[in-house]
Amino acid sequence: MEKIKGGSARLLSGLVQPFKFIGRIIAVAWWPIALLWRSLRWLMRALFGRLNYEAPVWYTAGSRALRHAGGYLMRTSRAWLLKDRRRAVGALAVVIVVLLAGVWYAVQPKPSEATFTISSPARTRSEDPKAKPDPVTVTFSQAVAPIDRISTEGIAKYAMATQAGGMWGRVNNGRFQFMTRNGWEGGAGVTGKG
Repeated sequence: MEKIKGGSARLLSGLVQPFKFIGRIIAVAWWPIALLWRSLRWLMRALFGRLNYEAPVWYTAGSRALRHAGGYLMRTSRAWLLKDRRRAVGALAVVIVVLLAGVWYAVQPKPSEATFTISSPARTRSEDPKAKPDPVTVTFSQAVAPIDRISTEGIAKYAMATQAGGMWGRVNNGRFQFMTRNGWEGGAGVTGKG
C-alpha cells in the first residue's frame, strides 16, 4: 500500500513540476509589464490627478424613478390579471396574436429593388454615311425583367416621349437599349415612364 502511495505521490509531483516552471516564466515575463503599468499610472496621476466619475443628478434620479415606475407597473398589472381569469386569457391572446402577426410579416416576400444608370448616346457621326445613331442604354444593378415577359420587340409597356420613334431591345436581363429609327435630334430631351 505504501508503494502505491509513494508511486502516486511521485507521479503527481512529476505532473506539477512543468506547471511550476510555466508559472515562474509567466511571473518573470509579467514583472516588466506590471512595472511599466505602475509607472504609467503614477505619471498620469501626477499630470492629471485622480479621476473619479460621479453620475449626474438627473441620471440617478431618472433611473431611480424608472425602477419605481417599472415595479409599480409590474405589481398593478399582475394584480389586474390575477383578479379575473378572463382578463389574463384575453391579454395572453392579444400577445400571441401580435407575435404571430409579427412572424407572418417577417416571412412575407420583400420586393427586390434595383438601381439603374442611363447612358446618353454619343453624337451620331454624320460625316460617315453608314453611321447609325447610338442607343440610350439603361443598365440595372440586377436582373429586372422575368425571362418569360421579355420579347425582342420591347420591354413591357414603356412610353417614350420623343420626336423620333424607336423600340426597346434587351441586351441581357439587366441591360436594355432604346434605339431610334430616324436618329436623335440635337438638344431634344427624352423622357420615359413605365
